[in-house]
Amino acid sequence: MENKKCLLIHTPRLFYQEKNICSDINYCAMGLFSLASELEKAGFDSKILNLGIEKYLDKNFSISNYIKQNEIKFVAFSLNWHQQSFDVIETAKIIKENCPDTFISLGGYTATFFAEEIMKDYPFIDAIRSEEHTS
Repeated sequence: MENKKCLLIHTPRLFYQEKNICSDINYCAMGLFSLASELEKAGFDSKILNLGIEKYLDKNFSISNYIKQNEIKFVAFSLNWHQQSFDVIETAKIIKENCPDTFISLGGYTATFFAEEIMKDYPFIDAIRSEEHTS
C-alpha cells in the first residue's frame, strides 16, 4: 500500500537565551488546520507539528529522526511571516539532507510572495503553494 503520511509543520523563529530555547511567532496559521482536515477527507494521514513546542519539550528533538521513525514522505511548512524564513528554510534543508526522499513544500504569505526566489535559491524545496498577486 502507498504511504499517505503527511506532516504539516509550524516553525517559529527560534533563538537561544541563556541556554534556553525561545521562540517568536508561536501560533500556527489557521490554514494548517483546514489543510489537515482536507488531507484527512482525501484519505491521507496528516499531523500538525509545532516545532517550537517540540524543541521546548525536548531540546534534543530531531525533526529528521521524527520523519524517519514515522516514515513520512510529504512535509509542508507554513511560511506566513518573514521572520520565520530563516528557520523554515534551514529546517527544510536539514530534512532534505537527512531524508532525501521526502517531498518538501511551503505555503503561506511570505512563501507565496517570494516563491520564485525561494525555488531558484533553495533547490531542496520541491514546491510552493502559490497564487497570483493583484495590486
